[in-house]
Amino acid sequence: MDGNTTQAKGLPQLGERLKAAREAAGLRQREVEVAMGTSNVSRWEAGSHRMYVNDLLRLALLYQIGSLDELLGPIEALVPEEDWPRIPSGDEAPSSRQELLEWLEELSPEALEKLLAARKRSQVPLGSRGPKRP
Repeated sequence: MDGNTTQAKGLPQLGERLKAAREAAGLRQREVEVAMGTSNVSRWEAGSHRMYVNDLLRLALLYQIGSLDELLGPIEALVPEEDWPRIPSGDEAPSSRQELLEWLEELSPEALEKLLAARKRSQVPLGSRGPKRP
């Protein structure tokens, strides 16, 4: 799975949230499919079909939802803890740029993707000691 898709399969809470949001917006599945130009709405809601992140964004706009958090719920519920990237700290933390690069090279593509996504969400540059201040 690449960084632009989310697998609805195995995430029943996502399908349930999608359905609840559609119903709260007063829309039928067919109306959403026409507006989105897709025939996958029922499969997304059943959790049996992959959807693109762009689809989530478009649904949030269509349903007039202010945040993807309302559709996705807590990230901890979507990604099992054993799949979270392990970030070394304390004595294990890379002490040089070279050690950091070596550590990053050891990460799986999925773990690296998760780390970069977390960095973007927190606005903390790699190698920084804290969030950017305005």
